[in-house]
Amino acid sequence: DMWDGIYVSSTTATVVVNNSVIEDALNAIVSNNGGVFKVTNKSQFNKDYVGIVVKNYVPTYPGFVNGTDFTCYANYQTSIPSNALIAPYAGGRTRMGIDVSFMSDIALGLAGPGPLQNKFDYMDIGIHSANSNTQVFNSNFFNMTLPFISSPNVVNGVGIFAENGGSIRVGYQFSPQSICNFKVCGTGIFAQNAINVFGDGNKFKNIQATGIHIINLNDLNVVLLRTNDLVNMPNGIWCYNNPYTNIGIYNNTINVGQQNWPSGYGIVVQETFAISDVLKVTTIKDNDIKAVRYGIKVDHLIDRTIIQGNE
Repeated sequence: DMWDGIYVSSTTATVVVNNSVIEDALNAIVSNNGGVFKVTNKSQFNKDYVGIVVKNYVPTYPGFVNGTDFTCYANYQTSIPSNALIAPYAGGRTRMGIDVSFMSDIALGLAGPGPLQNKFDYMDIGIHSANSNTQVFNSNFFNMTLPFISSPNVVNGVGIFAENGGSIRVGYQFSPQSICNFKVCGTGIFAQNAINVFGDGNKFKNIQATGIHIINLNDLNVVLLRTNDLVNMPNGIWCYNNPYTNIGIYNNTINVGQQNWPSGYGIVVQETFAISDVLKVTTIKDNDIKAVRYGIKVDHLIDRTIIQGNE
């Protein structure tokens, strides 16, 4: 059966993983209350149920993970996705690469060349962030596919899943070596419930559902999506039921690939009831949208909606 994991539970405790492989753990590393992990130099978390759990720390988190692979392969040396977990999850795949909760400021990944990239390959969720301010840089998310049989109320097939407060920042517009890549995922980025969302310069390709999906924020939140590149997916960017959120969608390139998705949407901003709120501004500007059935769809937005310069 799986072994439990390595626990670091205070700021005086540190675990260093350098050019190492950690396999068959329920939670390979668990950081609580500021316990420090330093993971780097082509280390690999393979066929663990969860790779890293990090939670409950108020200052900026001092640990880091870069140049590391989170995978679910039968043989860690062979890059072939496999439902390779052992008991108690025998025949399953990794649930999450990194699970973040109640962290006031944490960065996952480091801007830089290829050797510093993190890779998440074949699992339900690459990175999960809840009630946290999380930044994700220079990371690749591959084969986060939707399962053949989905369980109700269980999120699967998502590169980055962020929820329930705080913020999520993915990539950085002015640093090309910070961007993240999403390829063959159910959804690239999925965010819900009272969270600020920032996504700059990232690349999405061959997505099964939606590249960036943001729902039910229901608070005075901010969504800012700029210069992302989205290719071959049913829907590029979809914002739904975010009635008090300022939404800015700028300079994105969206090619749905109508030959594969004949009813595809480029950008959707949709509310469930008519919104006339002086605090809410929706801007969809200077996006390049092609090979779609529907370029831009806006529902139930009455005031302060700017749509211009799109092609």
